Amino acid sequence: MKKNFGLSRAHYVVAIITVLDVIYMIYHYMAISGSSSTYLLGGVIGKMVVIGLHLYAAKRVLDGTKNSRYISLFLTVFLLFAFPIGTILAVIMLFLLYKWEKEPDFLSVTK
Repeated sequence: MKKNFGLSRAHYVVAIITVLDVIYMIYHYMAISGSSSTYLLGGVIGKMVVIGLHLYAAKRVLDGTKNSRYISLFLTVFLLFAFPIGTILAVIMLFLLYKWEKEPDFLSVTK
């Protein structure tokens, strides 16, 4: 069984919500079509970076390493500011980070 399965799924959920947000951004731009496309391009590129980071974190937290925990914590803290849905997801993710299942180290394997 893989470790931190719930946290991995939470990162996937955040990535899916962000993809839906990108789709809405493009739709909204096309409906208004009065604002500058520079802002749209910057917003889409920024959201794609966030999606990539969450997908990377979703794969890495299954390993249970310290670095993957720090990456997940970093992304979760920034998610706290996305009120209200992001805050709820971030609180759930912080709870799952608290229940972190780490990779076995050398000393625990030899006992």
